[in-house]
Amino acid sequence: MKIQSQGLPAQQHLSKIQPYSKPQTGLPVLLQPILANDSVRFGAKKGNDLAEREAENMLRGNKKPELLVPDFFRGAVPLTALSKVDTHLTPQQELEIQAYTNILKVALRPKHMDPKEESKLLDTIYRPSEKLKPYINGWQHSLHLTPERLSAVVDAHQIDQNNDIPPEVHQRMSDLGLYRLKIPKEYGGMGLHQKEYARVLETFPDISSSLGTVVSAHSTIGSAPLLMYGTEGQKNKFLRNIAKGEALAAFCLTEPNAGTDLRKLQTTATLSEDGKHWILNGEKIFITNTPDSSLMYVVAGKTNIPGDKADKDRDQGIVLIVELPFKLNESQQAKKKHFKDLAKQGMFITPFTGDALEMMMIRGTDQAYIHFKDFKVPVADENGVSNVLGQPYKGKDVPLHSLNAGRAGFGPYVTAAAGWFATAAIHNAIDRQMFDMYSKGGPGVQANMESVRAKIGDMKVRYEAIKAASDLVSALIDENPGKSNAGLSAAIKVRATDEGWKTAQIAAELYGGHGLIKGAPNAVERNFRDAWIPMIVEGVNPAMAQLAMLMGAKPLQREIVKEKKILPFIKSQLNYFERGDIPLREAFFIQRMNKKLSRRMIYLGGRLGDGRMAKRQNTLIRGFNVFMDLFTLSAVQIKLHKKGEKLPESTKLALETATQELKTRIKQEVKYLSMKGHPLERKRVEVGDAFIAAAKNDVGRKNTQDEHMAFLHERAQLFHQQLEADPTL
Repeated sequence: MKIQSQGLPAQQHLSKIQPYSKPQTGLPVLLQPILANDSVRFGAKKGNDLAEREAENMLRGNKKPELLVPDFFRGAVPLTALSKVDTHLTPQQELEIQAYTNILKVALRPKHMDPKEESKLLDTIYRPSEKLKPYINGWQHSLHLTPERLSAVVDAHQIDQNNDIPPEVHQRMSDLGLYRLKIPKEYGGMGLHQKEYARVLETFPDISSSLGTVVSAHSTIGSAPLLMYGTEGQKNKFLRNIAKGEALAAFCLTEPNAGTDLRKLQTTATLSEDGKHWILNGEKIFITNTPDSSLMYVVAGKTNIPGDKADKDRDQGIVLIVELPFKLNESQQAKKKHFKDLAKQGMFITPFTGDALEMMMIRGTDQAYIHFKDFKVPVADENGVSNVLGQPYKGKDVPLHSLNAGRAGFGPYVTAAAGWFATAAIHNAIDRQMFDMYSKGGPGVQANMESVRAKIGDMKVRYEAIKAASDLVSALIDENPGKSNAGLSAAIKVRATDEGWKTAQIAAELYGGHGLIKGAPNAVERNFRDAWIPMIVEGVNPAMAQLAMLMGAKPLQREIVKEKKILPFIKSQLNYFERGDIPLREAFFIQRMNKKLSRRMIYLGGRLGDGRMAKRQNTLIRGFNVFMDLFTLSAVQIKLHKKGEKLPESTKLALETATQELKTRIKQEVKYLSMKGHPLERKRVEVGDAFIAAAKNDVGRKNTQDEHMAFLHERAQLFHQQLEADPTL
């Protein structure tokens, strides 16, 4: 829909944003009137854990077979098939993507760059090799790249400091086609496959984490919902508009009290009495790209249709498509005018730009806190194109499946960031003078210290291992378009972001105080802050680990317990010698340990049952670690022994070391994959219980959630009061 002003003064709506006070119902005050007229109460139902429920929903709602993960839980790793997967691009694709990424690096180079480094970078497109030259020329022609469109416009430090991506940077990224990477060609996009898209994402850690976040969010959860659930009319209208690159798309899911746990979504969508509008009420937060988007998918946790008695389905929600007035090339003042106009209609957007709220990381990505108060969304536009994505009572299916596209992209992006940290640490260690006792013919430097060399080795081992795993996941997704990649995408998201964060910590430690200086040329301080957040976005890692486990275990449990299909499981358990291209010794270890994982998970599932098993988070996470270590070990071995693959000796050494570390860890983790678990882990739980119980008994303890909600409401109210009082808007 196009936003049309209803002509109401904002004061009438501002009065509805009240200072927060604790409601008796346990819900925010602004939702109490809605709740009072609704016979179906909000809140969690008793039953299975979030990850188990999400896995069940995915398996039930997705008719595609799950990719690879169930094979591990049947007890046989398909090493022959995995060895045949081509993780490389075709020669032509390689030249095309190399040419494109060279152009990206030039067009998005820093404003303040060493002249020698800049000259070397410019040569990659102005003096390319003869093989690359026609592809460089082709991209320049298709993207209409004039010299002005290749000038330096990016200042990553200023983006971080100002908490804003300037319009000219957004325009440059649009000109480069970065806002249509994953949109199919028939709708005006570039139609990149996963391996090609991965290569593009890998360029951003060298440029700006904030820019990488914007591209990633827009490219996946910005277009995936329409591709997966949109009608042809919706695709033709909305995807074509997005592909123009004039504005972005935002995915409006997270709420102050609900993120990964979709059952706690409290936003409601009520069909008006005349059937012409959906009326939204509720709150959303951390909505990326909001003030730059012309399109927003709003996930309401509850659907109310007057006269419809389908109570059991009402909490499955609905996804509404809301058109917004924002453009990429607008000034902050123009955006504020849009905020004011939208507030008159009941959509209060409070941006994280420092005016009211502010983030410490991925700054400039235009996060927003949004409050809907009787905000109307037309059921359809004037041409009959529906503003409902998917089905009214199956709205939660959309985020469950759409988020997979984003999770898969974390692998290449975070892996490249880990590589950046490792390279930065190596250069710093070579140049940083300290302790002449570690001298090797000259002044002592950090790189001569044994402990430092070990830490650098640790970083490179982690990097090479997750790169092997990430490359294999991207290739598997491309080669299996008919299969669901929910479990595998969740798994690589968890492993890559966990390892990426550990790598960032080591780099920051080696840089010491010099890595804490804002605006320093090393950029460690900014990138260190940005390295943490991937572990919580698009599904917090512990929940995603459990999801991946259950996506593998549930089909096996169904086969054995419900369908009584025992023979396939027995065959898998007897297959010890499938090895593909890797040495028999390593293959036998993988197959043997995988069978232990499979049998122990079946035993635990049988002993605990669905409900209790889902609550044994530490057990599920340990099972996930074994599974992901086995997958990573398989990827590492396949890369080491790939026919025709020529690896640098340093890479071989890192992969061989990763093999030793993974095997040691697998043996340790499998040992404690039992009813009792690790004894020290149990003691930590007891200690946690004791301190939590003591805190609960503290009658003077303030409710931190109430305090935080009061803070959000106060800041939002102040921001919109300032908007209303601004005579220039």
